Amino acid sequence: MYRLTALSRVSLALTAFTILLVLIFKNHLLVYTAVLFATVNALLFIWSLLSTRGLTVERRHSATCLRGYPLTVELAIHNLNRAARFALVGFDDFEPAGEEKRYREVALMSIGSRSTATVCYEAVPVRRGHFEIGPFLFYSGDPFGFFRHVRRVNARTGLLVMPTPLDTRVNYLKSASLVAKDELSTIAMPGSSTEFLGVREYQQGDPLRKVHWASTARMGTLITKQFERNVASTLSVLLVNDDSSALGRDEELNPLEYSITLISTLARETSRSHYYFSFLELNGTEERYSAGLGQDYFQQLSMQLAEITPGERLDLSAAGGRILRYLPPSSDLIVFIPHLTGTEAEFLANLRLNYRLLSVITFDLESFRQGMPQAAPRSRVRFGQNFLIFELAYGDDLAKQLEAFVEKAGFVK
Repeated sequence: MYRLTALSRVSLALTAFTILLVLIFKNHLLVYTAVLFATVNALLFIWSLLSTRGLTVERRHSATCLRGYPLTVELAIHNLNRAARFALVGFDDFEPAGEEKRYREVALMSIGSRSTATVCYEAVPVRRGHFEIGPFLFYSGDPFGFFRHVRRVNARTGLLVMPTPLDTRVNYLKSASLVAKDELSTIAMPGSSTEFLGVREYQQGDPLRKVHWASTARMGTLITKQFERNVASTLSVLLVNDDSSALGRDEELNPLEYSITLISTLARETSRSHYYFSFLELNGTEERYSAGLGQDYFQQLSMQLAEITPGERLDLSAAGGRILRYLPPSSDLIVFIPHLTGTEAEFLANLRLNYRLLSVITFDLESFRQGMPQAAPRSRVRFGQNFLIFELAYGDDLAKQLEAFVEKAGFVK
């Protein structure tokens, strides 16, 4: 990629004008002048091309990071030439930083022959997702500034930008279900509750403090105590990711991004309390599921949330079997859905019969289309048939709205 400066345009124009005079007047002095101009331009142009030849780039950074937090990127520039290079300028294509700050400039005063120099820069990813950082662009030219050349180095590295939970605390409490405990299903968890269920063979990751030493000595292999937890004390989340999930004028402000931020926050808070968390995403005919507890599971879920892309058309009323297969019945269920039609509300009313408590977070899609907050505030809470509906709009303070939702829903405090 070549760029002509104002000086190069003047020089080329003078060269062309001199050649024209040579053709008209056929004067020897004009011939020498034209040859001089053409030679100088050619030499400077070749100089601009060769100034970054033999340079390669190696990029190093962590494989994952959090959205909104600075990431340090290290660039190792290798000079394979026999001659040193001076005054190098380059631009690294860091797509997660957004269009305005996408190209990060780095400069290097000099690099010796057949040696390596290291430069670092910090960038703040403002977009969630899986990205490929690169390529790197060398910006070079001749010493007089006549010609500029941009050389592309195809150095690319992967980066997974995970969603950042809201800076708010939500303490998930044990369920106060009125259903008798023996009528509820349970989930076996080694060492996670006070209800002793039995023993089983040790598995990698089980806490050593829960090893049943008497059984271990008798069996000759590690045996772990196994406990159970009432499913009604777990939290289940359903993300309906259809073709309107990413609707909006702003790529980072849309129902899908709002939902992922809130889901990440709820998962972090349940992991802090070591409670069970189940997550299901429905996207057209596809699904994404995970369940677990603790900090390790939260990291796993964060990576899954980072890879979610805008969804496809979805018939929610036909997905009842998939929901019940993945999300434990009798648990507390939160549904994130871009819009709520009458058919979908009727489906959720029937789904409510399988869960202790069902809450729905939906969105004012018109505010996202316009890309501006609601002109007149209105009540965000209404009731469906035995379930709570909470609405979010463009530009909402999600931390504040999550606290309001928690207060109204009643399953957390």
